[in-house]
Amino acid sequence: MLFNLLSHALRHTPNGGEISVVDELLADKIVLSIRVNGNGLDVEQLRSVFDRFYRGDKSRSREMAGSGLGLAIVKTIVEAHGRCVQMQSEGKGKGATVLEFS
Repeated sequence: MLFNLLSHALRHTPNGGEISVVDELLADKIVLSIRVNGNGLDVEQLRSVFDRFYRGDKSRSREMAGSGLGLAIVKTIVEAHGRCVQMQSEGKGKGATVLEFS
C-alpha cells in the first residue's frame, strides 16, 4: 500500500518538486499525509482519483507508467480495515495535493 502511495506521489511531482510524508497520532488512529507540490487536481479528477483504471491527465496517459489501479487498491485495503482515505487539492494548476488515510 505504501509503495502505491509513494509511487503515485513520485509520478505526479515535477523535477525539483517536493514530497512530504507526515504521520500523526490522533486519539485512536494514525493519520498519514502525503503532500505533493505538483500540478494539483480539479474537481472532476478528485471525484475519480480512486476509481479503477482512472488516468487523470489524458494527454499524458501513454507517457506515464501505471495502470490506474494503484489508488483503487489503496482505497480497497484501507476500507477493508474500516478506515478511510481521501485526496484534497487546492485546484488544477495550484500545486499542493494531499492524500490522507486514517
